[in-house]
Parts: sequence; structure tokens; C-alpha cells
Amino acid sequence: MNITLRKLLLKDKTNLLKLFLNENTLKDTGVNISHEKINLNFVNEWLKERIEQYNLEKPDFLIYAISDNSKKIIGTIGIGDINYKDKTAEIGYWVSEENAGKGHCTNAIKIFMKTIPKLLNLNRIIAEVSQENIASHKVLEKNGFKTFKKSKNKLLLEKETKI
Repeated sequence: MNITLRKLLLKDKTNLLKLFLNENTLKDTGVNISHEKINLNFVNEWLKERIEQYNLEKPDFLIYAISDNSKKIIGTIGIGDINYKDKTAEIGYWVSEENAGKGHCTNAIKIFMKTIPKLLNLNRIIAEVSQENIASHKVLEKNGFKTFKKSKNKLLLEKETKI
């Protein structure tokens, strides 16, 4: 299955709700809310906050949908903690539990890294992953990220970009 990256849309709310309601998927999304509080209203507000960023000259973060062949959202990829002065940011991504392990994150990062750093004039992208998340570490390494710091629970990886 090929994947594409696209801007999030309000019409994604039903698919996102289904993804967020899977506890195993939710823990990988970075959404800091208990599973019991996930509902259509929450997802709608979550989407609005992210969609607003597309129109800003210097967004605080940018999140894109990872879509399958049918344009159905299977995850997201984005950039946050953007420091425009130092030209750095942190990448984050996830796919649904049923789509994990199929190469979608590897492909999404490859596509993402070709456009977003240039769009925001960034020259260093950082990723923070759990020491236990070996799959995510491998995905980043396949895309040219190198480990530059290890702690008890986390790995920090980076990739220099060419603007």
C-alpha cells in the first residue's frame, strides 16, 4: 500500500476518533488525555487546533495526515518544538496499531523530510524515542537519523537537513 501525506481536514474526525479509541494506538499518538475522555467533540477541537497552524507564517507545529490509497487517515506525522532562531524542531509520528510494522512510518518520514524542513527553513530535526521503542529507532535510522544522546529511558536522534 502506498501512503500519502496531506493536511488534516475536519472530515477526518470520525476516522481519527476510531484510531484514538484504540488504547494501544492512543498511547503512541502523544495525545495526553485519558482514553475515557476521547469523544467526537475532543477530536473536533484537536483537529481545529492543528488546522489553524497551516495558515500561520511561523506555525508552532505542523501535523499532517498519513493516508492510505483510499485517502483514509491511518496516522499522523508532524513537527513541533520549532525554534526558528536555531532552525531546529522535533519530529513525531504514529500509525494505527493495524498499520504498524508495514513501513508506513519509514515512508512518511522520507516524504516529510523532503519538504517540511525546507518549508520552515530548518537545518536540524530531532526525534525523541523510548529506549524500548526499537521499531521507531530503526525507522529513524533508515531515514538517516543518528543517535546523539542516550538516557536511562530515552534516545535522542538527529538529522541535519540541507536547506
